[in-house]
Amino acid sequence: MAFGWGESIDVSFNQRDAILYALGIGETDLRYTFENHEDFAIHPLYAIVLGFKGTSSDVCTFPSDAMMESKPAPGTPNDMTAVVDAERYLEVLQPLPYDGGEFKLKSRCISIQCKPKGCVMENESILELDGTPYVRLISAAFFRGTQYAEEKSAGTSFFTPLKPPARTPDKVVEEMVSPHQTQIYRLSGDYNPLHIDPEFAQMVGFPEPINHGLCTLGFATRHVLTGMAGNDSELFKSVRGRFASPVLPGQTIVTEMWKEGNKILYQCTVKETGKVCVSNACLEINAAPKSRL
Repeated sequence: MAFGWGESIDVSFNQRDAILYALGIGETDLRYTFENHEDFAIHPLYAIVLGFKGTSSDVCTFPSDAMMESKPAPGTPNDMTAVVDAERYLEVLQPLPYDGGEFKLKSRCISIQCKPKGCVMENESILELDGTPYVRLISAAFFRGTQYAEEKSAGTSFFTPLKPPARTPDKVVEEMVSPHQTQIYRLSGDYNPLHIDPEFAQMVGFPEPINHGLCTLGFATRHVLTGMAGNDSELFKSVRGRFASPVLPGQTIVTEMWKEGNKILYQCTVKETGKVCVSNACLEINAAPKSRL
């Protein structure tokens, strides 16, 4: 099942945007934060925010114009007040130009899986420049509501189950999320008040603003890429992860990794609570570095 590609939306970025994103996921490596470094590159996970920011480099509303422009396909769930970001996958087809550019982002629905308390809709997106694909993204969103349980599932879920091996992790990294991390990360395009406004967070059932799920994924990706591939963007092929539970700013993310050939299975927990925050997760590396543009 596929509803066909919708109309592409315009997205763009410059070096400042890319550096700001890198800082937002806690990056300190000069290869991603200093534009004059001899190996300066765009962080391989950066494209995951372009659907939020569109072409803007200023503060956006939430939902942003780009999010509103990229509407769900007719006949699919579209109640954005009842949706939760569930799972993400990003694959770099070729490295993004280090000086940025103006791109097209096209999307389509590839799967709808109905559950007792709602449904999971999966969308595939391709980031292109002059018809050349650069990044492939797949997202799973959970739409809450028993009305969706009456619908029929269609298509096959991309996110097949993954479990860590039953052995000691090959590497473990612990890192505290800065109490102010969401204030930096949101500047890359996701201005949801849940991540900064205490009153809004309490209104929707959280004791305080929570870390962006995609920021948590950024921390995890950085941990694995650094721990297993020298934080080299040319070795990055793809990453996936499920948002199992929220992380609060000031808490510590513990990332456990198991190397299985070119795939590194990983899992993240919150040290203070013991809860898994990222599951069903894997980062795949290239056998050899790709040539930089």
